[in-house]
Amino acid sequence: MEGMAPGIITGLVRELAAALPAQAEDVRQAAQGIRRRYDFNEYGGAPLLGVGGICMICHGASNFRGIKYAVRGAKEFARRRVNERIVQRLSQT
Repeated sequence: MEGMAPGIITGLVRELAAALPAQAEDVRQAAQGIRRRYDFNEYGGAPLLGVGGICMICHGASNFRGIKYAVRGAKEFARRRVNERIVQRLSQT
């Protein structure tokens, strides 16, 4: 299903631009904002919790930007000592 989103957005933009030729450029700009908001490469990856270290899971179609942001996220997890804080919090219960 996730692979359908880019196709649906592209199809909607084409149809709206054809139906509203005077606003075609506005439609295209709005579509760019939507694409950026839902682009998995903007978020990099999600942490895989429960392992003895830092592991980020990326989308299989991630590009260089997605990998770069995942590495930045892993670096931030290490800087904030997220794993240690989770272990500490769980040991308090």
